[in-house]
Amino acid sequence: MLGQHTSYPGANIDRVKSSGSWKSEVDARLKTSVNMGMALVSKTSGDNVNLDIYFGQTTTITKDLKYTIYLIENNLPQSSQGQTSAGAGYIHEHVFRNYLNANMQGDDITWTGGQKYTKLSLKNLSITGQYKDKNNLKLLVLVHTPGKVGDAGVEIVNAQECGLNEIKKWN
Repeated sequence: MLGQHTSYPGANIDRVKSSGSWKSEVDARLKTSVNMGMALVSKTSGDNVNLDIYFGQTTTITKDLKYTIYLIENNLPQSSQGQTSAGAGYIHEHVFRNYLNANMQGDDITWTGGQKYTKLSLKNLSITGQYKDKNNLKLLVLVHTPGKVGDAGVEIVNAQECGLNEIKKWN
């Protein structure tokens, strides 16, 4: 799914398969400056999520950007169904549950002529049947350049995570 790893552990840095020197790749990525911020407001009604995403730019962004919303779940105990290598008592974190936007490779972010901020409101995103414990769910929004996993030049521009019914301020 997120890269084709032939051995484990494996990693993707900005959705690109790591060459194996994780520390240097992550350190280099953390040193890059970001010219856009993001804030999130999520509210639920039953198993439907309403999500407001606020995008802000400090300098005019000229490249095409997309956003992808991931539903992830934390605190999942070791399962007897195909995950036997984890060991008794192992707790899984950041388990991918589903994409919540229309296109799994991302939907377009549209900036209108020089505006510094834009708001995207998504209504009634269904999470029915996609979790074990709703209290452990998080929404992860990635802003990235177009392309699929492993493509050269695909870059994560920013990321923000929030729980359900949470306000996450600008990062």
